Parts: sequence; C-alpha cells; structure tokens
Amino acid sequence: PPGSGRSHLAHGIRIEAAACGIPEEQLVLIELEESVHSVPREDLYTANFISQYEELRRSGGLLLVVGAGHPEKLALSPHLRSRLLAGDIVELRYPTETELQPLIRTLFEKRNVRVNEATIDFLISRLPVDPLSFADISAKIERISAVLGKPVRLGLVRDVVSGKTSL
Repeated sequence: PPGSGRSHLAHGIRIEAAACGIPEEQLVLIELEESVHSVPREDLYTANFISQYEELRRSGGLLLVVGAGHPEKLALSPHLRSRLLAGDIVELRYPTETELQPLIRTLFEKRNVRVNEATIDFLISRLPVDPLSFADISAKIERISAVLGKPVRLGLVRDVVSGKTSL
C-alpha cells in the first residue's frame, strides 16, 4: 500500500547488507515503476534492467526490486516479468486486527503495564494504521496512568484516545 515503507525497508536492507560485508556494487536497488509503459523509452528501460539482472546473476550479486504491486499485476513486458518472478517476492501490507493484538499487548508489557483484552480491542479499532503511533499512544497512556495513579483500563484509555484526559 502507499506509505507502507517500501523505500525505507529497501534502504534498511542496503545498510544491513553492507554491515554483513556485501559490497555496495553487489547490491542493486531498483524502484520499479507501476507501469513501465510510463517510462520514456520502455524498450531501453527493459533492456537495461535485463542486462543488470543478468550481470548480477553471473557475479553472484543481489538485486532488490521494490514496486507498487506484484509483478503479475503490473503492466510489464514478458521478459521483465519473468525475471521478476524468478526471485523471492514479499508483499507488504498493513497488519490485521488479529495481528495487532500481540503487538499492542507487548508494547504495554514492555512498560510493565497490564492491559485487558477489551482495552486492547478498543485501542486497535481506533488507532491509526501507523505502527509508530502504537508506541506513542502506549507511552502516553502509561504516563497518564502513572501521573493520575489510575490503572490502565478501558475508561482511562477511552479518555486518552478521545482527548478528554491529557497531560
């Protein structure tokens, strides 16, 4: 999805690869256009991509391609698509509510704050889908709980999320 962090993740992979001793020239990062047809000189783009792909394959290098969708769903030439499908494909998506429950619980547990399931369910249904906001809201709730001397229960969390209670 847009804003899911593909470019940031790719940059992080580049940093980790360097830390593992993979030379910078052995890792090529390509941000694939959603439609190669929108690229001027599509034939040249495809030829350059295939050339780079084959050279990396021969030399044992790594190619990391990030794009807006699965290669089968993008408007690509068959030659380009076949090379993209030859590698591992990982799809980034926003987590489901079920996947978020242990994450939210862990954020509170790291702060030594016990939270019941009803409170976690309430938070999940109201939090933005930005993982960084999860840590922020759990820290805010923990601070307010400590200052007010109240346990973290649904009522306090409801007040914090609605803005009725703040510091």
